Amino acid sequence: RGASDEGRGLILISLDAARGDRISALGYPRPTTPNIDRLVAGGLSFTNALVQCPASGPGHATMLSGLPPLAHQVLHNADVLDPAVITVAERLEAAGFSTAGFANNFYIDGRYGFSQGFQTWVNQYRATAVAGWHPHHLLRATTAYQVFHRLSREPGAKNRDSLDGALSWLGTRPPG
Repeated sequence: RGASDEGRGLILISLDAARGDRISALGYPRPTTPNIDRLVAGGLSFTNALVQCPASGPGHATMLSGLPPLAHQVLHNADVLDPAVITVAERLEAAGFSTAGFANNFYIDGRYGFSQGFQTWVNQYRATAVAGWHPHHLLRATTAYQVFHRLSREPGAKNRDSLDGALSWLGTRPPG
């Protein structure tokens, strides 16, 4: 990093499958997202963005590489991002920035190439053991996918773990 980069950084927050029409900073009348509202008030937000692909893997491959799906070839969830595709994390790492990624998505994982360029990578979706299950979880589930989710963690717990990991990592960074 050059002297002009001191104290500068980049934080990308992706709310995969979040509905923009339910985010209060984007006009929803109820205060549903107070923390996001504060970020938007003091930062930069895009209110008219288009997705290149509605699936998690291809969409994130596009966000991280700047390439359309046909160029990076992640066309479906579970397709692997080619190591030859340069990601924003790799560019930042090459410029001397510390890089870390904290995810909670089955398809946004290192095994699919999404950890490229991140010196620290944690995916809470895979890092969390199945725990705390109760037979009533099975009764309320209608598919194997729902059974897995009901057995693994309460909704939002892994998101909180991802956020706590990111905040902890940020707290270890030297000032300036």
